[in-house]
Amino acid sequence: MYNLYKEYLESEETDLEYFDWLDNQILLRSRDRKIEEANKKIKEIRQRTEETIEEINQRTEETIEEINQRTEEANKKYENLINEIKEMIDETKESIIKYSQLKFHEDISSSINTLSKNQIFDLLDHLYDFKEFDELKKYLQNLKI
Repeated sequence: MYNLYKEYLESEETDLEYFDWLDNQILLRSRDRKIEEANKKIKEIRQRTEETIEEINQRTEETIEEINQRTEEANKKYENLINEIKEMIDETKESIIKYSQLKFHEDISSSINTLSKNQIFDLLDHLYDFKEFDELKKYLQNLKI
């Protein structure tokens, strides 16, 4: 303020002009202080906002990571279930095949036991001509007669 007063003494301004000018200087400095305070608040708010955004991003990443882990676990369980189902299907197929083979052997063996040697040789000669089991069965029944 002393510098301002010194300027006033060196100038040829009237007291009224000086006081107007001094009021303007005071208002400008007050305005500048308010601007500085507002800028500080803006910086603080900006910093808090950035911290909040960073925290939200971190939580989001953790949540995504957790979801990915759960998804991975669910996929593993799904794959295990699929493998179990495939194993069950394979076991069922094997059981059906074994049963069919047993049934086939029972049917054939009962029919073959009643055949003579010549009939068996005749059957062996034509065995590959049959396309279906039923055809073979009919042929064996005809041989019995």
